[in-house]
Amino acid sequence: MDLSRLNISGDWHNDTGTLEKFSRDMSAYRILPALVVEPQNEEDVRNTIQFTRNEGLSIVPRSGGSDLSGASIGPGIILNFKKHLNRLVVIGEETIVQPGMILANLVNQLNAHNLRNPGGRAQCRSFTLNLPPTGTGPRLCLPARNQTII
Repeated sequence: MDLSRLNISGDWHNDTGTLEKFSRDMSAYRILPALVVEPQNEEDVRNTIQFTRNEGLSIVPRSGGSDLSGASIGPGIILNFKKHLNRLVVIGEETIVQPGMILANLVNQLNAHNLRNPGGRAQCRSFTLNLPPTGTGPRLCLPARNQTII
């Protein structure tokens, strides 16, 4: 793997300690990645994807690493969004978050604006949130008293 061809402004790690840390999630599996990339912006993500294509590697997006099925680990490049791409971009009737935002932080920010997450996998109006695999099943999207569903 020629890391001189990885043109990003974010961080990348190939040291044993970091690779070991990202070889696990909340599942029983352990797969050592080839590299961990912490993109700072969308251009870093595009450049990393192009790099993985050129190197013939797989890519695994990751945020909290709380997956129970091993889906946040893999032998290719881990894209760790949690460090830099973790912000709320737009809040309102349509809310947009960056891929590294942790659900608890999103809920806190929604509460501050008198909004709420309906919970589970749901689509209410234009709201879609992909929660961990443990958050499955149908959910009703009902507003709380004096709150707006996004």
